[in-house]
Amino acid sequence: MRQQLVYYLALATVCLSLLVTSSHKLLFVLVWVLLTLRIIWAQQKSWLIVWLIWNITATAWLNWRSHDLNLPPGNVTHAQLQVYADDVEVDGDRVALVGILVEQEKLPKVRVQAYYYCHDQREQAFYCQNKHNLVLTIAGQVRPVSGPTNENQFDYRHYLASKRLAGVLTIKQIRRVAVARGTPVGMVHHWRQQWRLYLEKLPYYLKWYSKALLLGINETAEPLYTDIQRLGLIYLFCLSGMHVFYLVTLVQKCGQYLHISRETSNWILLGILPVFLIIAGQSPSLIRAVLMVELTIFLRDILHYPVHSLTIWAVVLSGNLLWSPFQVQMLGFELSYLLTMVLLLSQEISSLRLGVRLNLVSFPLLVWHTFQWNWLTIPLSLVVMPVFQVLILPSTIVGSIWPGEFNGCEEILKGISAVWESMAKWPTTITYGKPALITVIGMISMLLYHQVAVRKKIVKILLMSMLLLNYGIIHFPLSDEVVYFDIGQGDATLLRQRFNRQVVLIDTGGQVSFNREQWRQRASGRTNGETIIVNYLLSQGIDHLDGLLLTHQDTDHTGNMPSIMRRIAVREIYVPWGMEHNQHFCNKIQEPTTIHPVVAGSKLPFRGMTVLHPAQEGMGKNEDSMVLVYNWQQRWFFFSGDLDQAGEKVILHQNPDLKVDYLKLGHHGSKTATSDELLRQVDPQIAIISAGRNNRYHHPSEETVTKLNERKIPFMNTAEVGMIKIKKGWHEEIMTFSPNEQAECK
Repeated sequence: MRQQLVYYLALATVCLSLLVTSSHKLLFVLVWVLLTLRIIWAQQKSWLIVWLIWNITATAWLNWRSHDLNLPPGNVTHAQLQVYADDVEVDGDRVALVGILVEQEKLPKVRVQAYYYCHDQREQAFYCQNKHNLVLTIAGQVRPVSGPTNENQFDYRHYLASKRLAGVLTIKQIRRVAVARGTPVGMVHHWRQQWRLYLEKLPYYLKWYSKALLLGINETAEPLYTDIQRLGLIYLFCLSGMHVFYLVTLVQKCGQYLHISRETSNWILLGILPVFLIIAGQSPSLIRAVLMVELTIFLRDILHYPVHSLTIWAVVLSGNLLWSPFQVQMLGFELSYLLTMVLLLSQEISSLRLGVRLNLVSFPLLVWHTFQWNWLTIPLSLVVMPVFQVLILPSTIVGSIWPGEFNGCEEILKGISAVWESMAKWPTTITYGKPALITVIGMISMLLYHQVAVRKKIVKILLMSMLLLNYGIIHFPLSDEVVYFDIGQGDATLLRQRFNRQVVLIDTGGQVSFNREQWRQRASGRTNGETIIVNYLLSQGIDHLDGLLLTHQDTDHTGNMPSIMRRIAVREIYVPWGMEHNQHFCNKIQEPTTIHPVVAGSKLPFRGMTVLHPAQEGMGKNEDSMVLVYNWQQRWFFFSGDLDQAGEKVILHQNPDLKVDYLKLGHHGSKTATSDELLRQVDPQIAIISAGRNNRYHHPSEETVTKLNERKIPFMNTAEVGMIKIKKGWHEEIMTFSPNEQAECK
């Protein structure tokens, strides 16, 4: 009975953590009420007292823990940043550091994510090869981290909070670099960095597998990581309970061979596991596994206290959330604890049934976070495990320890990676979309209940009905929408008709990069085309575009095209006449796609869309921008790329009766576009501006804003309100996604 109470207290802690950190508060209040009713129904007075005390105390603590990370923005004039050697990442001229910020008499010690930009190659080489824990005397600026400004955008603020990082520090000057004093923990970090530098010298495949399986470093920008992730097998390369099991087994076997008593082996494990935790990267799943093993050894083997594994699971879960409540929204954390609970509850079934059950239970969480699921994951997870144990792990360990074995181990891992790459290209990935949160909770609950249900067929029918119903709601929306993405200093607009009959993207956004020296250039990481546009499309169940319309060649309109096309199939590309011969643009297209040049009057295969410009062949420059009008349920939209005022006059002369409801201002609100004549003739109801926050071009210009105000034309700027979504179903509504809250106006 006592073990059941601990289990319910852990579930309450999960609920309270989500109440504190999530925006879906009403739903989790309802779940908490249901748990409370279960405690009352048990008719145990002591249970109810413990329940109330725990919930009141935990709520206060979690609120404090979730708000003590708010580091006030401002200048840091003279402070110290204490950094472990393995918490330094170098990418081109940028150095990313995680450290403890100490500023005398101003701030308490807090962990921050810091960035520094090297001045020369010698400075870059120092941070690349550094093996020591450092104390940096720095000056810089702490900047606030806003929440996502687009629907289903990656939430960097929550990511930092889950790591217990209080803010982002931009280091402007490093005045002094010193080696930190030696500590036991610091020494382990020093060892880890030395090992990491050694692994960097290995051949490509051996290096990648060694860093992933021995140090817990998954380089997400690498194609190999992407292939394994698409197959749903990345959990094998995230250090977790399986790797802890191997370590415990190894120590115990060595103890038996050396005739060391089991009690002594247990004490050795209690000392080794924390060291292993640091060396292996301290991922949420690894922290869970290590803490559970340590508690099990201490309580059962040393104190001889009989405790159920599920009780230990509940204690570790509660402790982790009390330490860092934002972890509860991270996929790795959720999967680790959920699947461990399923394992503990399913110890008497075959490995085949267990593998299927684990994959089915993980499905709701995977589609909630990633919006996709590969149906090969279930059979692969059953087949790959022996390959992992017999080939991948031994080859990695042997190849990383004995240099003479490089060639053989490298070839084995290369061959296995070729299989991953080949299978990742198979059309087995299902884009489900993002289901409602209540559906996710309901599906997980029913999958768990199915294990003990008497009428299993009814549960299966309910599960399948819920699955199909949500799929239909996501893939066949009843409303049309026009979405202006907050893509920074750039343009990207989505036109989607009900039932997803027509999905068109106008421009892709992209970050303008100026000519850099070779050593300053950074590895290609995730673009905001992936974290914003691809995330939104997949969350809506969209895995292809009927058309991609690019208004002109500039990077802030086409730069994200390659990264988007790697994830989203594009059937046709349309460009202004002449741009198809622009070699700089053609080099960006990596997938075989048909390119159609268009000119004013061209017939597009998209309902309600008309081309107004260009009138002649060009090279895809600003003056050649493709200009479109879109008739959507008796509403007219105007898109003009970066066309200047001279081009606008040509359009107005050729279309004297042109009127629009929504005017997308040309060139991000620059004074070179949006003439008085255009505003007077088209007479828009609302103007839309797509510009970056604090952009170097000062868009929109004061001159353009003055024109809008003089004509009393209301306008919305993505830099201020975030994504702008115009939906029309039963009625028309405009939704915006500001950094801190969602605002809606009708």
